Amino acid sequence: PRLIDRLVTLILTGNKLDALSADLLAQIGSKAPHLRALGLASTGMNSAMVGTLLAAVLGGPARAGSAIGLDLSGNHIAEGVSPALAQGLPLSNGAQDSRLTALLLRDSALGEAGVAAVASL
Repeated sequence: PRLIDRLVTLILTGNKLDALSADLLAQIGSKAPHLRALGLASTGMNSAMVGTLLAAVLGGPARAGSAIGLDLSGNHIAEGVSPALAQGLPLSNGAQDSRLTALLLRDSALGEAGVAAVASL
C-alpha cells in the first residue's frame, strides 16, 4: 500500500507553509483515510489556509466517519480561526461525518473575542 493509505500522524511543526503548500497538504489530508493527528504548530498557517485544510480533511470521501486532532499552536490566527473552523466542521453529527476531536491553539493570539468565537462552535 501507498504511504498515504497508511499515514496516521503527520507532524510538520516549525516548517513554514505558504498557500500552495497548504493546498497540497489539504489534498493529502483528504485522501489519507487513517490520518488521526495533524501537527501544524508554528507553520505560518493563516485563517484562510486553516479553512481550506479543514474543508478537505473533514469533507473528503476517503475520510468519511473518521476523526482527527489538529495542532495549530503558534500560528497567530486570532479571531479568524472561528470562521475557518466553522467552514470545515460537518453540518450534522451523522455516523458518516468526519469529526475534529482535538484542537490545540496554544500561543495563537486568540484573545477574548477569539476564545468566545471558538467556544460558540
